[in-house]
Amino acid sequence: MEKKEKSGYYITVNFHEQTLTLLRFGWIDHEDWKAQKSATGQASGLDDTVYKHKLLEISGDYRLDSPVGIVEGIGDKTSKDFSEEGVQTIRDIKNYKGRNSKILKFKEKLSEYEV
Repeated sequence: MEKKEKSGYYITVNFHEQTLTLLRFGWIDHEDWKAQKSATGQASGLDDTVYKHKLLEISGDYRLDSPVGIVEGIGDKTSKDFSEEGVQTIRDIKNYKGRNSKILKFKEKLSEYEV
């Protein structure tokens, strides 16, 4: 049986629970794939440089529904603090009208999630 060529256009999907958090699209060469280290399973992975240089992020409103915990710098404690203010998604941060200085700081940093 002939081995299937892995080079081609791909869409990658990141999600948290049932929420779509990031879509990427681009050409991935056969050599970009890294075999799974364990002998069990069929998973292959990609190096961070492939994600950075070969896959374009697809922007869209869907990213605003991502949980605040995926934002760099927001851990479990900060997520809990935000939740107490009614802020659970990136959209909630963007629309925040309160006075919590920590939430306001992250609101200023949301340019990467602009659609």
